[in-house]
Order: sequence, then structure tokens, then C-alpha cells
Amino acid sequence: MPITLGLIVVGMIVYFVLLRVRRGSRMVAEVIDMPSDVRTAARRLGYKRRTDVHPVQGIDDPQLALGTLAVAYLSLGKAPTPAAPALLKHDIAQDAEQARSMVMLGRWLIRTCDGTQDAVTRVARRLRALDGGGSVQSLSALMQDGEEDETPAQTAARTEVEGILRPQ
Repeated sequence: MPITLGLIVVGMIVYFVLLRVRRGSRMVAEVIDMPSDVRTAARRLGYKRRTDVHPVQGIDDPQLALGTLAVAYLSLGKAPTPAAPALLKHDIAQDAEQARSMVMLGRWLIRTCDGTQDAVTRVARRLRALDGGGSVQSLSALMQDGEEDETPAQTAARTEVEGILRPQ
């Protein structure tokens, strides 16, 4: 009887150790899932990936959220805009390197969502949580600088963002 009880205890210990190892391997896989250039950009901007929440919820800087929204808005346009870093440098980023990092990290954050429109909604809600909707004017100016002729998707995104960020 004591031998059987000892085997059951050893079996339970092995089971719990395997569960913890599996959970740890999942966390490592999520971190490794980021490409190295995105990891470098995230480090440069101070973004820290938390494994227990969606990557967009890990944004702690309103400027990064604004940059991600601008990248998402531009990607809803007719053609991909290579001028996104220049636009961000002009309105949000401090220098060209920070603007490139924002574009790189913003594109990765958009890919983690189910689509660009979903990314717009998630990031706008996160921006609202970070600054209480105080960045509506700077975001509107940024979106107006982005494209003169908006696509219907961009118009819908602008309307949705302004609705989410509108002070109540």
C-alpha cells in the first residue's frame, strides 16, 4: 500500500511539472513569435509584451498608440504608403529612427489583430484608456495629412475612431 501511494504521489508531481513546463514553453513561443526587427523596435520604444493580454493592450504610450492608428489608417488606403515614417516623424515621432520603429511595431500590432479595421477599433479603445480622448485633435490632423482622397474604409475608420475618442 505505501508503495502504491508513493507511485501516485510521484505521478502527480510529474504531471504538475509537465504542466508548468508546457505553460512556460507557450510563453517563450509567444515572445519568439515576434520577428527580431520588431523586437528591436519594441525595445527602442519601450514596449513590453505581456503574455496574459492581447498585444494591443500592452501599449502604454499614447504616442505609440497614435502611431499605430496612423499606420492602420494609411494601410486602409488605395495603395500602401511608403511615406508613413515621414508622416509620423512630422507629427508624432521625435526623429526618423523612432518613426521607423513606430511603423514597424505598428504593422506587427495590426497583424496580431484579426484585420486592419479590428486593429483600428482596439487601438482607439486603448488610446482612450491611456489619455481619455485628449488626442482627438492630433489624430484628426494626422489623418487629414495622410491622404487627400479617402477611401470608404478610411472614412469609416475615421468616424469610428472619432466616436470612440469623443469626450463624453
